Amino acid sequence: MPGALCAIGGLAFALVTAGALAQSAASNAATQPAGDVVIADFGSGVTTAQGGFFQVIGGRPDAVRDSLAELGRPPAWAWRVDVLERAGPSGVGAVIPLFDNERMAEQRRPLDISATPFLELRLLGALGRRTLRIELNPEAVPGAEVPGSVVASVDAFKLHADDWRSLVFRVSSKTAGVIRLILEGEGPAWLAVDRARFCASETPAVWQPASPDPPRPLRVATWVWTTERELAEQDRAGALLEFARSHGMTDLFVQIPYDYSDGQVKLRLAHALREFNAAARRAGIRVHALDGAPQYVLRENHGRMFALVAALDQFNKESPPEARFDALHLDNEPYILPVWKDPSTRGEIIAAYVDLNRELRGRANAAGLELGLDIPSWFDRREPTGEPSFPVETAGGTVSLLEALFGIVQNVGVMSYRERVLGPNGVVAICRDEFELARRYGVAVFTSVELGVGPRVEEGISLGRYPREYFVTQLATLRRVLGYETGCRGLAIHSYLSYRGLEEQ
Repeated sequence: MPGALCAIGGLAFALVTAGALAQSAASNAATQPAGDVVIADFGSGVTTAQGGFFQVIGGRPDAVRDSLAELGRPPAWAWRVDVLERAGPSGVGAVIPLFDNERMAEQRRPLDISATPFLELRLLGALGRRTLRIELNPEAVPGAEVPGSVVASVDAFKLHADDWRSLVFRVSSKTAGVIRLILEGEGPAWLAVDRARFCASETPAVWQPASPDPPRPLRVATWVWTTERELAEQDRAGALLEFARSHGMTDLFVQIPYDYSDGQVKLRLAHALREFNAAARRAGIRVHALDGAPQYVLRENHGRMFALVAALDQFNKESPPEARFDALHLDNEPYILPVWKDPSTRGEIIAAYVDLNRELRGRANAAGLELGLDIPSWFDRREPTGEPSFPVETAGGTVSLLEALFGIVQNVGVMSYRERVLGPNGVVAICRDEFELARRYGVAVFTSVELGVGPRVEEGISLGRYPREYFVTQLATLRRVLGYETGCRGLAIHSYLSYRGLEEQ
């Protein structure tokens, strides 16, 4: 007998017993009837079958958190939502949007479930004093927090914190746009979802929770803005490299100390830089020479960037191979300039920015350096008409500034700074265009998170505002998700001092 058929409030559901799971494990094969619509399987990604994103609702990360974790017996990868003590009694939990994740709401299409009138959820959790309310919105709605029709209410004793249980509910709607999982009541609670599907039968599928293939190894980087301070003392330089090594870092973006006058760049601390680069290489770490300022984008300042490349070229020629820089990494952010904010002058700034990077690519590569840039996540922005907000004319036609840059550079650090990794406005979601272009152009994308705090850090973009535990779980989720993104090469953490400070909490 695969499971016990029960009822809650007149709605049928089934509990898969431990014996059924053991039988599934022995056969090592899943039974999934043809025609079922699998909405979510957390083995290898975070999007739904139609491109939606799982997201938490009802509170900031200090009240409601989410992560991807390996949970339960037998183990299964799952999306976990934690509702903390300080969370409100109503409206907190999670949603699974089923519609296409397009920018414009009118393009979102609800899922046709007329042939699959049963919703199966595979759950694990500890509800405490809360009740799980499952709702379904028949239409694709712009706001994920819009209530839907109640499918069922599940009490705490119906779930288990160690053993997965499959619950199957009949739904009356012919279409589905959003599944809402609301935890009503008081106190802490958590819920994990391993799989969701719409099916033609109320009999739950029997499957062995699959352990996914291991994610691809990621490059891991951080920015070091305090180079002179770190290299002033051998102990500090050693501590930086040990921190990088122990945290699995493969790349360091190290700001280069130099003097600029009469059109020439003279590097400072050249001997210390050679020793540092050689020690980093022995630890398997690439060192990128970092510099940047918004005003360098202006045409009258391009010569400074060219002089920097010349100085790095000379440095590398005078250094043994193990002590050379691997790449040039620029953090020039033209949108900070006042002239960017004026639509009448923005076009010239964009053209100067593109021309600078095109020239730098040739010069850097000639010097044996890879060229990388830091860019915001919104260089791909489009108008309601579909036209690029920041157009660039190329031989192939008008493209977005993002695409123009991807045709030039070799790696990018996307400043995808958000407080959450998952969700429609999370770190992963806002890098989708970058991942697609990376696959087309062969650019190495570093998806990035911010850990800084203080008046210069915008509200809503830093993981560093929350306890270390939150950052650790979010980073683990990001590592796993990015390992399955073929358009992503790595992740970068801003910055070294913030990261070290958070680790020492």
